[in-house]
Amino acid sequence: MMRCVLVSDASLKTDAYCTYCRCKIGESYAREIGTGLLYCDYDCYQRAMEMTTLRLTNRALPANTWTFNP
Repeated sequence: MMRCVLVSDASLKTDAYCTYCRCKIGESYAREIGTGLLYCDYDCYQRAMEMTTLRLTNRALPANTWTFNP
């Protein structure tokens, strides 16, 4: 599920860079609600979320989800 806020005409106190592509953030950007991470636009945010989903599907299950059948 995608959860972000699109911000327009805002100025950040310091130089900030996109979490996904590392481009400098301009006057408009997307901010992820849960983490506060910044993305240069909604498309970049969406690509980052797709990559996260792909990476998670290739990972092993956490130990607390394992079941043992003695």
